[in-house]
Amino acid sequence: MRPVAVAITGGIGAGKTEALHAFARHGAATISSDDIVHRLLREDDDVRAALLERFGTGILDDAGNVDRAAISRIVFDDREALAWLEALLHPRVVAEYLAWREALAGLPDPPAVSATEVPLLYEVGGEERFDAVVASAQASAAWSSARPD
Repeated sequence: MRPVAVAITGGIGAGKTEALHAFARHGAATISSDDIVHRLLREDDDVRAALLERFGTGILDDAGNVDRAAISRIVFDDREALAWLEALLHPRVVAEYLAWREALAGLPDPPAVSATEVPLLYEVGGEERFDAVVASAQASAAWSSARPD
């Protein structure tokens, strides 16, 4: 039986990760799109090659690893670069969490619920891939106090 697929979405500091942890505490299988992106940046040779071709070696840290902060600085003010990066990563992220959900469904005793943290769910039209959506809108106290006025 396939677990009910729940997406957790919301803005920066909205509590998506806390909501994901709450689902896990109640027995749901969980996965984070952000964690998938971080892994892709660390381990996927095709992603690395595409990033180097597009942005050059300035995106590497001293150890030769992809530096997420360097990429962030590039795409922060460049909508075209951001769109390119999202086009590179989003299909891979979606493929990975869909494969994960299929693997869960194949377990002898699958969880009743699978929860996926998807920050840009509506922006990429991903809501149709889920049975339910939880939108987290409460900013965390740490994020709120760290924000400049």
